[in-house]
Amino acid sequence: MLLTLHQEDIHSPLNESSPYHVAYKHSLDTINDHVDSGGNPLDVAKLVVKIIESSQTHVHYKSGSFLQKFSIVLKKLLPDTLYEKLLMNHYKL
Repeated sequence: MLLTLHQEDIHSPLNESSPYHVAYKHSLDTINDHVDSGGNPLDVAKLVVKIIESSQTHVHYKSGSFLQKFSIVLKKLLPDTLYEKLLMNHYKL
């Protein structure tokens, strides 16, 4: 059985009379753009194969673009408020 999900099935509806309509729509559009242009699942599959075939494994592995992996380092180094401001600026929120 194939289940097809549509955006309206996943997200709360966009109520045009809501004072949050513009910000919410912008956030949804940004999220959908990132999902549509996301990384190739084969990259993660290759990493999993590498882990399985390795004689020494690590606790954590990172997969993604340089910026995605670097943001993990920034999150550990920066105060929460500064990190959140950087993210909000990056996503234009």
